Amino acid sequence: MPNIAAWVDTGFLVALFARNDPYHASAVEFLAKPQRLELHSLWPVVAEASFFLDTSGKIALLSWLERHGVILHALSVAELPAIRGILKKYHDLAPDFTDAALVALAGIHGINKIITVDVRDFSAYRLPDGRAFERLWLSRRSPMKLVAIVLTFNESPHLARCLASLREVATGIPARGGVCGDPLRTGRAGDGAGEVDDRGGLTPRLGQEVTAREVCSAQ
Repeated sequence: MPNIAAWVDTGFLVALFARNDPYHASAVEFLAKPQRLELHSLWPVVAEASFFLDTSGKIALLSWLERHGVILHALSVAELPAIRGILKKYHDLAPDFTDAALVALAGIHGINKIITVDVRDFSAYRLPDGRAFERLWLSRRSPMKLVAIVLTFNESPHLARCLASLREVATGIPARGGVCGDPLRTGRAGDGAGEVDDRGGLTPRLGQEVTAREVCSAQ
């Protein structure tokens, strides 16, 4: 049975080697499954992933790339017209250089399978022959909690709307009702971090007031 050729994107590499990444457990589980994969990637992907990893993560990443014989494609001036074409075609998605280069090389090599966390963009990208990308890894988040930075709540009315949007991204629960979404409860300005309640809302601790500036961290 022939190997399945697939691209490895930045998000998967970060998830694999950053233990605090919300997709870490899912990435490790995916690679533990018996499967015949021929993995392809780009040097810009490696550089981008390394930016998000600590030194131990960078070392582990490079060792893994070498050990698993990942095919790392170099870029030359000859590929620049194709990359430029991807940037123009998907201008509204604001693709970064790495994504554009990966899509361009996917078209050149005819490989449409990919391992990535980027559902939105790689659902939209197409190869020159019209084929969509096929995601081999259906990534799952680990349980998340929201940590709220305490500020005074009179900075700006639009912060509540930002909070609702951030909460929706982090929890997957759509914002509902009014500009704040639901169910944010605030008190006086104080110390400490809020916790996510059983409905996905952010509940500040006693005497705490929160704004839209939140940080997501894995439990």
